[in-house]
Amino acid sequence: MLLLLLSACGRIGYDRVQATDPATLPSLGELPAGESALGSGKGGPLVIDSASLVVNAYASILQSAEAGSSALLIDGSELERFAADTLVLVWQSARRSNRLLADATPLDPVAERIGHWETVRIAAREGSRVSLQTPLSLAYSAPGAQLVTLPEYTDVDIEVGATLRGEPWNGASGGIVALLATGRVRVAGRIDVAASGLRGGQPLEGPNQQGCNGLDEAPPRGAPRGEGFIPGRYGMSETGRGNVANGGGGGICNRSGGGGGGAVGAGGQGGLTDNWDSSRSVGGLGGIGSQVVDARLTLGGGGGTGHANLEHGGGDGGGVIFIRAASIDSTEGILDASGASIASASAVGGSGGGGGGTVLLDARNAASRCGNLSVRGGKGADTYAWDDHPYGTGGGGGGGRVILTGDWQCEPNVAGGLKGLMYPYNGSNGGFEWGAADGGEGAVTRVAP
Repeated sequence: MLLLLLSACGRIGYDRVQATDPATLPSLGELPAGESALGSGKGGPLVIDSASLVVNAYASILQSAEAGSSALLIDGSELERFAADTLVLVWQSARRSNRLLADATPLDPVAERIGHWETVRIAAREGSRVSLQTPLSLAYSAPGAQLVTLPEYTDVDIEVGATLRGEPWNGASGGIVALLATGRVRVAGRIDVAASGLRGGQPLEGPNQQGCNGLDEAPPRGAPRGEGFIPGRYGMSETGRGNVANGGGGGICNRSGGGGGGAVGAGGQGGLTDNWDSSRSVGGLGGIGSQVVDARLTLGGGGGTGHANLEHGGGDGGGVIFIRAASIDSTEGILDASGASIASASAVGGSGGGGGGTVLLDARNAASRCGNLSVRGGKGADTYAWDDHPYGTGGGGGGGRVILTGDWQCEPNVAGGLKGLMYPYNGSNGGFEWGAADGGEGAVTRVAP
C-alpha cells in the first residue's frame, strides 16, 4: 500500500506502510482475521437529524500492556459499554517521554511510540478488567493509552443542523470520533472535534514586572503552558516560555504572547514584551511539529497562555476523526478537527492558538467526496494597545494532518494558524506585527485505492 505524502504546496515524498515491521502499524488497523474491514453492520443505520450526539465511549488504560497481551485494565464513566463482542479501538493518545523543556526537535512518532492504534474485540469484562478475543499486535503505555468503542453501522446520515461530536480530551481519554459503516456515510451537518484535543494553557493574572527570561518561570512571572503529548506536564505548576513537546509555551513578564500548539506544523512563537519592558523577544515558544509517518492518529497541541491574561487561556488542540466505510460524502457538510482560535486581548499578552488534529477517512468501495474538511491551526490572539503600550500577540497553531484512502475528490484545509496582530486601542491604522509567528503548514496523505 503506497502512501503519497502531500502538503498544500504539493508532493513532499513517499512512504510505505510495512505491516510486518513491529515499529509501524498493521495496515491501516485492519479488523481481526476473518472479519470485514468495514465491520459487521450490527448497529444498523444511524440517522442524526437534530442537535448533537456522541456515539463513542472512552476508557483510559491503567496499566501498560505488551504486544501479545490479551487483557487490559481500564477506567471510565461508561464501563458497561465495553461489553463482550464490542469492537474497540486501542490508541496511544499520549505517552511519557524524556524530552527536555524547549526541545525543538520535530516529533518522530515511531521513535516516541505515539499515535499508534489497532482494532480488537472484547471477549468479556469483569469490573475494570477487559479480556480480548485476540492478543494485541502492538504495545501500549500507561498513562496515555485509551480504549474507544468503535460502532459498526450499515449507513450513516448526518442531516443539516445535526452534529456528531466526540467528548473532549480530559488528560486521560477522549478527543476522537470513530466509526465503521458497511455502506455509505453522508454528512450534510457536522462531524466536530475542533478544540477537542490537548488542552490550552489556563488563564492566569499577573502583575507588571520586568526582565523575565526563564524557560521555566514561576507564576505570576510566567503564564501556563499548553498541554503536549507528555502526561503530567500540564497545569498551574507548568509555567514559563518553554514548550513541552507539541504544547506551546506560556508568555512571561512583561505581557509577552503565548506560543501556538504544534501538530504536523510547528506552533508559532508568541509576541514581544511591551515597550515598557524593552520589547524583548521572550514570548512562549511554539509547540514542536511532527514527521508524517504511516497512519498515526495524533491530537493537536495546546496553545500557551499570554502573560497576565486572566480572560483567555491558550487554544485547545484539534481532536481526531476516524471513519472507515464503503463510501463517504461530505460535500454538503463540515468535518472539523481544527485547533481553537483565540479572542483578542487588551493590556495583556495574547494567547496562542491550538494545533490542528488528525482526520483519517478510509473509503473502501466507491468514489468519495468532501466539502469543508479542516485540520487548520488556530489563530493566535490579537492585542490592543493601552496608553501607547503595545502588548505581545499570540502565536498561531500548527496545521494538522488528513489521511485519505481510496478514490477521493477532496481538498482539505491544513493551513497553519495566523499569528495575532497588534492594534492601537482606538482600532485605527489597522494591525501590525509584534513579534509573533504563524503556525506551520500541515499535510495531506493520499493512499491509492
